[in-house]
Amino acid sequence: MKKKVIYVTTVGDTPLAVTNSFWCSVRDDKLPVYKVFLLCSRDDERRGIKGTFKHFRELRESLLRVAERLGLPLSKEDISCIIVEEENPISVYSSIKEIYLKWSDGYELCVDITGGRKTMSSGALLFARDYGARCYYFWLFDPRRNRDKSLDQMAENRDYELVRVHEIWKGKNLL
Repeated sequence: MKKKVIYVTTVGDTPLAVTNSFWCSVRDDKLPVYKVFLLCSRDDERRGIKGTFKHFRELRESLLRVAERLGLPLSKEDISCIIVEEENPISVYSSIKEIYLKWSDGYELCVDITGGRKTMSSGALLFARDYGARCYYFWLFDPRRNRDKSLDQMAENRDYELVRVHEIWKGKNLL
């Protein structure tokens, strides 16, 4: 029996990137997701940075719809937001490490770097590499060609690539 999965994802300015990647990684790898952590940032008016926390509620609802469609027993309480310093990869790394230390016993940690800003995703990627966690990146091929297709159509017809970064590492002995 597979271990239950704790799914951690970075959040940038495109909420659909988080939803699409969650959909495809859970569906393709049949991940039994138990809990989701969204790594978001706050606004920093002093420096003129718009944070990503504003997407939390929308993402939670969207992920709940995906979970229902895929038969995952997730509730609102199972999807949490953790605030990170978006320009500090160490903040992201440390936040994921805290999740790992709290949940690693009996659970598998999966990290998704698709939706985050560059520094957020780099911190998450480094954590996944250091701790041997599954790591995903979702990439749509030619979005102009596929813009009128629904997510279901794209996923069914494989007009996307779900990059399993953890498999790339193993194949190149980078772990």
